[in-house]
Amino acid sequence: MSDFTKQGPVKARFKAPTKDLRRVFRILNNAFDAKRKNQYPYCEITIKTKKVEFVVAGIKECIECEAKGPARINISYKYFKHLVNDRPLKITKVEVGNEYMIVNDITTMVETCFFKNDKILRSINLPVNYDVTDILRLADRYTVEEITFNKLKAELSWAQDKLEKDIKKINKILKPYKISPDKVEEFIMQSINPEVTVDAEI
Repeated sequence: MSDFTKQGPVKARFKAPTKDLRRVFRILNNAFDAKRKNQYPYCEITIKTKKVEFVVAGIKECIECEAKGPARINISYKYFKHLVNDRPLKITKVEVGNEYMIVNDITTMVETCFFKNDKILRSINLPVNYDVTDILRLADRYTVEEITFNKLKAELSWAQDKLEKDIKKINKILKPYKISPDKVEEFIMQSINPEVTVDAEI
């Protein structure tokens, strides 16, 4: 594989038996429930030295192969499967540069991030059937960059707005019982993140 393409320099790459990638797909498919069509549709691919990690909500799978990084790519899970399965090749070759990814001979625009070494942004650890509480916990456990790269910023913002509205409803219901808004907020925040002492504004 060349170190330069029409899209620019190649900064990371890997080459793996297609059968190994299909095995990964069989495992990652378990993260998706047919009843929840809009759930976490992205696959996070992390290329390290001689190792590639694939992450979807709740599941991570790795393969050892010819790989040179480090880099991270975010791509539609279904589209990545299509790119790999589209051609009956024994070996799948992937090249990555600034905002692009080439799978065999097909180029697609993706979100990319490159690093000086293998100490890179953490993968977001969400359960398979995650809910609003799991999303709210992200703000205390991951950096803004990690949340943004994993395309969860909008979902976190929605969850925080929902929490704020629900707290206002609860305060209105409990007002006759002289339970202060601060007590309500403290109880809810400690229930969401029992290990965190919360003074934060919602």
